[in-house]
Amino acid sequence: MAEKMKIKRYDVVEQQAGEETINYKAWDPLTQKRITIKEPLPELLSRPSFLESFLAEGNRLRAINDEHVAKFYEMIPPAEVGGKCYLVTEYVGKSVEDLIHHGVVDIETGKEILKDALLGLKVIHQSGLVHGNIRPSSIMITPEGKAKITDFRISRLEEGGGFFSAGSEKYLPHEVLAGDGQIGPWSDLYSLGCVAYEMFAGSYQFDSQFSAVSGKESRYRDWHCDLSARAKSLKEIDYKIAEDVSDFVARLMEKTIDRRFRNGDHALRNLVGEEAPEEEASEAEKEKKVAPQPQVSAEQAGEMKTQAMFQVGLGPAEKAAPSSEEAVDRTRRKAPSREQAPARRTAAQAPARSTFLRDSLIILGVAIVGIILVLLIIKFV
Repeated sequence: MAEKMKIKRYDVVEQQAGEETINYKAWDPLTQKRITIKEPLPELLSRPSFLESFLAEGNRLRAINDEHVAKFYEMIPPAEVGGKCYLVTEYVGKSVEDLIHHGVVDIETGKEILKDALLGLKVIHQSGLVHGNIRPSSIMITPEGKAKITDFRISRLEEGGGFFSAGSEKYLPHEVLAGDGQIGPWSDLYSLGCVAYEMFAGSYQFDSQFSAVSGKESRYRDWHCDLSARAKSLKEIDYKIAEDVSDFVARLMEKTIDRRFRNGDHALRNLVGEEAPEEEASEAEKEKKVAPQPQVSAEQAGEMKTQAMFQVGLGPAEKAAPSSEEAVDRTRRKAPSREQAPARRTAAQAPARSTFLRDSLIILGVAIVGIILVLLIIKFV
């Protein structure tokens, strides 16, 4: 019987090869917990720049303590394990990649995943870091359904840009692929937008966006770097997808950096419907918040002033002019509309017509009685 593989004290249960690392599921007998161990592929570990990046990932992950980011346990340097290197983190479970393989992710589940991912990115960005490798396999889902970010290619944001280790080209924005120096938290959001698009539209629809450059080895790079290329809106693909969700994902995937959300917190506020801070509001939004004031013409103002000054029992010095709001309301109540005026005149004329008709009937009745009396007198005389 083959001896079980061990990495230091950890018992390896399963291993799986990734793009840049060998990933192990293992058991920690000390804490009685399942863990995840990452080992860089030998050909990459031989590159000093990659080893430096891998060690930096562990050091910076160590400083982040948040429930939406996979917990760091330890970094095992090459000196301790015969030239190899291992990163030990908590075991989370399946990934968004696993969900996508089973089909389109329903909207409510997808929105919860995005919310948790943005909570994690919020902490990362507020720490002065960018993740650099957001893709379906780097967003893990706990058995309780909560999402956690893992699989970093973290880089610290330096003034004027800085080193940014590239993740999968399928999910990276043009500023990373082209290396134009405008890399920041917004770059992670573009990658998250691509993940969201694939969740809601499905892998087939997502891959079809690159059909214009299909067959080329660099089709993903070419599409992301083409600033005129835009993905079809999710609403066009599936009418059942709410417009606000479609618009949110479109803004995440915006090629123009200034039109994207600025960081995880900014995107999170928009997703959950919270009002952005005042400095984040656009000028148009600020104008909407200012309530329009009632406008009063010069003619109306003069009429209002006269009415206020000559009320019964009051002179000009005894009654102050009403405020513009009161005056507008009072004028509206006093001044009948065009439709109301004829009706009021008709109502005023009604009593006069009634009196005239009554008098005419009385006179007619008296005349008839007189005629009858005269005829009776003639007959008997």
